Amino acid sequence: MKAFKSFISATAACIGAFTLTQCGINDKELTLEVCQWYGDAEAAISYTFDDNCPNQFSTIVPMMDEYDIKGTFFPVINWLNGNYNNIKAAAANGHEIGSHTISHPNLGELSTDEVIKELHGSRSTIEEVIGNGYKCVTIAFPYCIAPDSIELVSDDFINARVCDGKVDTANVNLLRVSSHPLGSAFNRTSFESILPILEKTRVKNGWSTLLFHEIDEGPGYSPFPSTEIRKSLEYLKENESNFWVATMGNVARYIVERDNATLNLRKENNKYTAILSLENYDEEIYNIPVTFKYTKKDGSLAYVNLIPNVPTEIEY
Repeated sequence: MKAFKSFISATAACIGAFTLTQCGINDKELTLEVCQWYGDAEAAISYTFDDNCPNQFSTIVPMMDEYDIKGTFFPVINWLNGNYNNIKAAAANGHEIGSHTISHPNLGELSTDEVIKELHGSRSTIEEVIGNGYKCVTIAFPYCIAPDSIELVSDDFINARVCDGKVDTANVNLLRVSSHPLGSAFNRTSFESILPILEKTRVKNGWSTLLFHEIDEGPGYSPFPSTEIRKSLEYLKENESNFWVATMGNVARYIVERDNATLNLRKENNKYTAILSLENYDEEIYNIPVTFKYTKKDGSLAYVNLIPNVPTEIEY
């Protein structure tokens, strides 16, 4: 990042969040607008699966891979019984492995030291067994109950999930991301129970996290039919210009980068170069592209995806 200091100092810099603030330079020939969601989608959707139920890995992971959609899986460390093959394989295929703690306790009933052990221990175990520099950045609170001191969470994770059943919009608290519980325990066992969530999220230009546990007829909590999940995946693929489907971790990364980075533009020899500068954030974590839109000289709408701290030439 320091290598670009002289480059940045000669530019105009600004960035907007949900207001899509315009950013121009010199004669304002070129104006870039940051998109609320990747690809200028109207909404963001995340699929999450708790408790490492076996059918999640044998049925759902291959199904999601068919549609090139990645989910977030929250295993309980002690419930894995030392068998990490499923989470390692899923992570190698682009799915996110988040924390559901070591032993699935009610974090609101634990002491500070006990909370730290559950949070840090689960994260470090996941990162160690997956290896290859994997970063575990997301946690789902057991029973959807956060610890009394939410600040403890940010020491290990960039976002955390509760179960408010809401669509998260402009002012999302990344340490209290909502979710929509599905399955037999909630009388939601069909695609028709998912569709209103998707459409409400699109109308609100928001982010919704779908929460599943057991799949099909397995022994776990609140089963949901895999056939109905497939219908939802088909729907989202058919409407992929409207929905960005991504892991919880990647949506959180996008929000942080979008809201905290500085866009810098430089014109030289009639060519524009852009760099998204994100200072004071871990580059090993915040490294996904942010989408910007702009109007080209011929009047057509164009998009560019900028990865933090990577200079990119703009076709204008």
